[in-house]
Amino acid sequence: MAFVNISLARGTSGEVREFADGGSGADVAAAEAPGAAANAPGSRETYTPAEMAHAITELLGHRDSRRILPMLRQDFVLKIPATLPYGGEFTGPEAFARFFAGTPGGAAVWASFDVHVDRVIESADYLVAQLTNTAVLKATGKTVVFQNLWLFEAASGRLVSAQLYADTAAVGGSAG
Repeated sequence: MAFVNISLARGTSGEVREFADGGSGADVAAAEAPGAAANAPGSRETYTPAEMAHAITELLGHRDSRRILPMLRQDFVLKIPATLPYGGEFTGPEAFARFFAGTPGGAAVWASFDVHVDRVIESADYLVAQLTNTAVLKATGKTVVFQNLWLFEAASGRLVSAQLYADTAAVGGSAG
């Protein structure tokens, strides 16, 4: 028989929320505060590492950028390895939103692309997201499983940059 820890917490709008696996009021704040900010971009000056980690999980795991966009500084820089067909440097929240609007490289590169967020590690100045991706290369029809690491830099409660560290050898080795 398996047991699940259940905890109750009061949400920011006053309702009592239930969380499996020992969730807490901090989880409520992380989930709700960025959501409210997404409805009024720029309404908050700073965000906590927990809020940023939640937004990163939503972005990478569910392709939902609504929570993270208000957290980006206007001079935010996204760096993708030049060895990838969709690599380059992208500046600003609008360029970030365009990059994450669909599958990186789109249908020209991938027949399918599924992401699993293994973990997000928080610190005061950095957030690290470890991913396991399962994708089908359009050119070969081969399925590849590879890991990526996203390094997000934070300063003064906002995200200032992100860099993808991709296992391009795993993908490249399957391309031929």
